[in-house]
Amino acid sequence: MNYRPFLFVLPLLMATSAVADVTFTVTESAGTITFAGQGSLNTAGVSPDVVFEFQDPFVESNNPTLILGAEVGNAQILTVDDNGDSLDPFGTSSVELPLGSLTGDILGFQNNGGQFQLILDSNYVSGSPLSASGTFSGTILGVGLTPGTYVYSYDGADGSGPNDTITVVVVPEPNTLALLGLGGLIVARRGQSNHTFA
Repeated sequence: MNYRPFLFVLPLLMATSAVADVTFTVTESAGTITFAGQGSLNTAGVSPDVVFEFQDPFVESNNPTLILGAEVGNAQILTVDDNGDSLDPFGTSSVELPLGSLTGDILGFQNNGGQFQLILDSNYVSGSPLSASGTFSGTILGVGLTPGTYVYSYDGADGSGPNDTITVVVVPEPNTLALLGLGGLIVARRGQSNHTFA
């Protein structure tokens, strides 16, 4: 039996049932932190709270906020609930980090007094692709970012809206990764050296 046609159809079936999500990845290289976000969001049925002139992308890690975008123009704030999840901080700094080297769409989220809000271009069409990035001079640990994966889910302000997820992945700086690897080798080595043979 020939399964080749099925192999080509399977990815199409999977793509049509995919949930719209955005992932922000935070990495460090040579003293520069890069914040990059991409994906799409389902905003159908969610009305903007306000439209404002966007001009200040920034990150505030202890009050989970990450806003990117190279464009200066009108943006919208959409209040969505947090789906029962806590809005866990992705760091310890209360300082707003101004970002440079900005590219892409207006894309972000913020915790505003316990309300989880999306920040998007005022002309954003639900489900359209989004991509944005920005940089900050420093180190991940030096600016109070905590390596890990942070997931924020929402389903509309009244619980009946679109169901999406925003994920922030803070990748440990290379030196931290090297130390974690070295620590793992030492633990593994100790485990081997504690074996006794009769």
